[in-house]
Amino acid sequence: MNAVFRHILVPVDFTPKNQAAIEIACQIAHQHDARLTLLHVIEFIDFPDDEELSGFYDKLRSRSEHELEKLVASLGSRQLDVTVDTIINHRSKGIVLYAADNDVDLIVMSSHPFDPDRPGEGWGTISYQVSALCRCSVLLVKQSAGEGESSLSD
Repeated sequence: MNAVFRHILVPVDFTPKNQAAIEIACQIAHQHDARLTLLHVIEFIDFPDDEELSGFYDKLRSRSEHELEKLVASLGSRQLDVTVDTIINHRSKGIVLYAADNDVDLIVMSSHPFDPDRPGEGWGTISYQVSALCRCSVLLVKQSAGEGESSLSD
């Protein structure tokens, strides 16, 4: 039988809300013998290129690589094919383009909890933008109220 998912992408921002999405992605990757990529997108600043901005991005990329190494180490001895990547782009656009360019079959990402008192709130979040724009399947891992960070920070 062919695996349904061969490449799973988990966008991360290094906050606690990512843990549930990473755990679920690891389980799916293990079940399907799929490659797992942890991706951090550094937000692009639309400003003329200069030396100071390049140095700023270099520092952010270095921090990202360090945090991604820590995330991979936290996965322990699981028998998974895990890769990491850092890109500079607008977050939603970067995730969607990365998925298309790297043959991603599934994106697993955290999402804010649904508030029945405010059903229209949150449509502009990164997770909803990615789920609407991506060609591949997207699994949104809902956070419980109070879990992770503020409810609309994704």
